[in-house]
Order: sequence, then C-alpha cells, then structure tokens
Amino acid sequence: AAVRDKVLPELRALTGSDDAGVRAASIVALGKLRDQDSIERAMALLSDKSFQVRRSAILSLGVLTTGRASWLLLHIADDSQKGRTLIGSSPVSVDDRGVALLAACLRGDQAARQLLERLLSEREGTNPQLVAHPADAAGLMGSPELIRPLVDLAFDDKVPQYVRSSAASALGRIGDPSATPALVGLLDQD
Repeated sequence: AAVRDKVLPELRALTGSDDAGVRAASIVALGKLRDQDSIERAMALLSDKSFQVRRSAILSLGVLTTGRASWLLLHIADDSQKGRTLIGSSPVSVDDRGVALLAACLRGDQAARQLLERLLSEREGTNPQLVAHPADAAGLMGSPELIRPLVDLAFDDKVPQYVRSSAASALGRIGDPSATPALVGLLDQD
C-alpha cells in the first residue's frame, strides 16, 4: 500500500508528459494497477493525437472492471456520437473501434456480445476491416451465441479472404464442438 501510494501520483503525473511513449506506458500502468481514479485521465487521452496513446487509454479502460469503463469502450466501438466526442473524431477510426471492441470483449460484457452480433450480421456495405475486427473480438469473447453469425461470415464469398479467415479463427478460438462441421467445411475452401 505504501509503494502504491507513492507510485500512483507519479504515474498520474506522467500521463501529461510531452513524450507519447511515456503517456502511453503510464496510462497502461494505471490500468494494470486497477486505479479507478484514473478513468478521467484515460478519457482525456482518448483524444490524444498519437494512436499509441489512444490505444493505451482504450486498453487501460479494458482492464478496469467498472461499468463506466465498459460503457465508454462500447461507445467508441459502436462509433456513437458519445464515442466520437470521446475520441475527438468523426467518425471514430477503424483502428480505434477495433481496439475498443477487443478490449470490451476481453471482459466478456453482455452488451459487447450484442454489439458484436449486430456488427457481424449487419455487414452489407461495411468496410471489410470493420467486419474483421468484430470477428477477431468474437473469438476472444468465446461466446457460443456468436457461432451462427461467424459461420455465415466464414462462408460469405462476398467478403475478402482475410475477413473470412478472421471468422474461421474466431470459431476455432471459441472452441465449441458445434462449430466443428463448419470448420471442416471450410477446409474445402481456399
């Protein structure tokens, strides 16, 4: 506790450094230390000009186990008006959305599963990268409820190969035996 009391104020101060690498490392460290008081600092860094710092702030929110951190991640991942305000960008970039999705799904939130299901199912006219990220995140979440949309995506010849590959990998990571027939069927494809 004594070390923590000395380290936390220093890390909080380093989030304001002129060096992007220092800002990024300090916000990740605060997240790893489960410093709930640093959510505001992470929020401030979400609009940093450095992708490295934004990604680190998103990851920091991902390890904090509060409903507020989840709420923030889902707004970024969904490119909502609140997410755009947090990131300071309209629309939220594909990379920022992908990192937020991955961070939210590592936590296994029910709301994240619902967002993934929607993003995987409503993909018509969507940037392929914005379909690949949810597929990757679905594999991390490990939810059997996502098997059907992943199977549909894995067999959709209208999307690029790398998107179908992300869906197939996610099916394997979920590890549910009900995905086995689909995975065997994918062996006959390119």
